[in-house]
Order: sequence, then structure tokens, then C-alpha cells
Amino acid sequence: MVFFTVGTMLSAQRTDSCTYELQGIILDADTKEAIPYVQVIVKETQRFTLTDLDGKFYLEDLCDESNTILISCLGYCDTTCQHFYEGKESPYIYLKKEVSSLETVMIVAAKTKDEGTISIAQQRVDNVQLSADPTQTLAAAISGVNGVTFASAGNNVQLPVIHGLYGNRVLTLNNGVKHGFQNWGSDHAPEIDISSANSVTVVKGAAGVRYGPEALGGAIVVEADPLYLNEPLRARVGTGYQTNGNGYFANAEIGQGWQKWSYHLGANYTKIGDRRTPDYSLTNSGKEEKGISGGLRYRLENLDFKVYYSNLNQNLALLRSSIASSGTAFVKAINSPEPVIIRPFS
Repeated sequence: MVFFTVGTMLSAQRTDSCTYELQGIILDADTKEAIPYVQVIVKETQRFTLTDLDGKFYLEDLCDESNTILISCLGYCDTTCQHFYEGKESPYIYLKKEVSSLETVMIVAAKTKDEGTISIAQQRVDNVQLSADPTQTLAAAISGVNGVTFASAGNNVQLPVIHGLYGNRVLTLNNGVKHGFQNWGSDHAPEIDISSANSVTVVKGAAGVRYGPEALGGAIVVEADPLYLNEPLRARVGTGYQTNGNGYFANAEIGQGWQKWSYHLGANYTKIGDRRTPDYSLTNSGKEEKGISGGLRYRLENLDFKVYYSNLNQNLALLRSSIASSGTAFVKAINSPEPVIIRPFS
């Protein structure tokens, strides 16, 4: 809203037909301060001028005693007023600041997937890195992440350690479900087949608070196949052999997605015998694993159903010479330059 008050609107001295003078002072309606550089136009003749730093304007040589003036200034509402000859005092004209109200802006987007906490304390190991060595343990797979190591009781038993904490201080989530295992001792490790995992995310520090008190040291989030819709048929078969332990493995997976549903199937088999050092055999250090997994997704208009199943059968060996039957045997094993029990390969 713009308003003005007119006291004595103009001062003029008339000696002939075009000797009227028009002057005034333009002020801010709220602060009562002068407004410089305001454009003042005489509508009838298009004569114009600008106010000075004190808000004053002056027009001379006008032919009419009454004139319509147009007042405009950036940031203020434009106004029109009628000025007429009535004395010599300069009138005050008040301008109101222009306020532009924007209508409500609403941004709507579809939420495709919850990616979890975005944090510098969150690092992801993707499928390419996991498939580089499908026979390794979960702890070994994530040991390359900063701040993550593992406690080992042999090649087959490796516990993830995050910033010095492990066991029941580190939470493992397998496909969104808490993975319960015998984590009270150093001779048990998470029974998770990384060959069936699509990615593993390590959440450290304060970012693990969202997972509850069991994630005091951090959380390990194992994600299965995402079961994407509208995805072409994909299939993969892998096999390998390692000389240390005469071990071999094989894995296969297949999946496809349509407009409303998708599926994924996977299986793996690993068998490794006793490992060796350059000088002797590590008796009873082999393992055998059999795993299958599968997932199915069906999507309705407002609902999304997912079902996932996985089974891992492990037969893990614990290094025979690491088990002592008495205190004397333990001291002997520690002081021995090589394992006290060495048997032929099996």
C-alpha cells in the first residue's frame, strides 16, 4: 500500500503562462527518511526529474497550475497524485515499501530407496570388491576399510574389529535383519557367505547410533541382491582353484526383473584342505561351505513385497596345534618354533 499526505502541495510564482514551479520532499512511510533518486514525472507534459540525496525534487517552467505527477522508485509502490498551486512550502510525500508475497512452492519426488545414513564414517564395499576373493571371511572382506581390522583364531575364524571393539559391541545386519551368532568368544565369527552379498557397508562412530546400543563400536550392514524391476536377464558362473590347501570353489547366480516382479537365485560351494607355510603343514585348517540364497519381489500400486531366504552350511576346522589340553601343553606350544602337531595333508 502506498499513501501520501499533502499539506501545502506546491509553491509557485507566476509571472506569465509557463512559470509555475513544482517542488516537494519524498520520504519513506515507515522510517520517515528521505528517499533519493525517486523518479517524478509530470503526466501532462512528460517532464521528469529525480530527487536528490535529501529526497527533494524541483520542476520549473510548468504551464498549468494543477499537474498530475507519477512517482516511482525501485523497491517502493508506484503512486499518482494531483499537485496544484497553493503557496510556497514543499509538500511531503510518503512512499510505502513494496512487499512481494510468493505463493507456496511444493516439491514432490518419489522415494526410490533408503540409502541409510550419509556420513564420512560410512564406507561401502561393493560387489566387485567382494567377488575378487569369494572364499574370504566377512572380516577379511572389510578389513581394508579405515579403522577396521579383525581378530583371528585361524584362517576360518576371523572376527571384525571396529576401532578396537568387537563381539557384542559390533552389530551385524544381514539383509535388514539382526544376525545372531555366538559372538561371546574369540573362536566364533559371523556365519555369512559374502559370495551371496551384493555389498557390505561399515558404519562407524556416532553414525551407528541409529542401530541401537549393540552398535557401540559400529555396524556391519550386509545387503543382498536389490531385486530391481525392469532388469534384463543376468547370469554369472564363477569357479577357482588355490594351490595352498588344494582348495576350489564354484558359485552361480541368476536374476531378472519385469514390470511388477523380479527374482534372484544364487548358490556356492567351497572346499579347502589344510593350508601350508613354506616349512610345514597347518594341520586341521581346512573348511567346507555350502550356501544357497534366493529372493522374490512383487510390486502392487501402493505395496512392495519382498521375500528373501538364505542358508549357509559350514564345516570349519580349527588349527589343531592351537588347542592345548593343559597349561603345560600351552606353554610348550607357545615356546615351540613350529606347531607341535603336524600331520599329513587332509
